[in-house]
Parts: sequence; C-alpha cells; structure tokens
Amino acid sequence: MLLKARLPGYLSHGILIGEILAPLLILLGIYTRPAAFLQVVVMVMAIYLVHSREMFSIGEQGGYALELQMLYLAGSLAVFFLGAGRFSLSKDGRKRY
Repeated sequence: MLLKARLPGYLSHGILIGEILAPLLILLGIYTRPAAFLQVVVMVMAIYLVHSREMFSIGEQGGYALELQMLYLAGSLAVFFLGAGRFSLSKDGRKRY
C-alpha cells in the first residue's frame, strides 16, 4: 500500500515500531509522549492509506465506519497531550498534582 501511494517502502518499518514497540513503551510509561506521537502518525497513515474511502460513511450497524480507528487515534492523542501519569516507570522524583 505504501508503494501504491508512491511513498518509500522503508516506511513499513515505522509501522512495525508504531504497532509493537510504541504500545509497549506506553504500557511501561517510558518515553510515553514520543511513543504516543508515533502511534498517532501510524493511525493517520493507516486511515489515509487503507480507510480513506470510508472516511464519511456509516457502517453496517449504523455507527461510524471508522469508529475503532478513531478511538485508537483519540486515545493516542490523549496520552500524547496528558503524558504518562503518576504510575509510570520514568518518574523524575517530583510530586505532581
């Protein structure tokens, strides 16, 4: 699909990193914001490459056709803007309220 969209083939390595390594980093709370940003980029590319025809359509059950993809995208954006939180492994020792 990358080659059909006239994008370089080496971008496929970013998909593997964005779907395997980034979620693990987010779960552990290490480099959370860069990992969440990488997931945002991967989801935007997936929506653009695979689901662009379904962007404004309704699914079989009457809901938005890209509901799951938008849920992943919104969740990644929330983690990017809000950060890792109190229980992350990469604490810097300061209390945050």
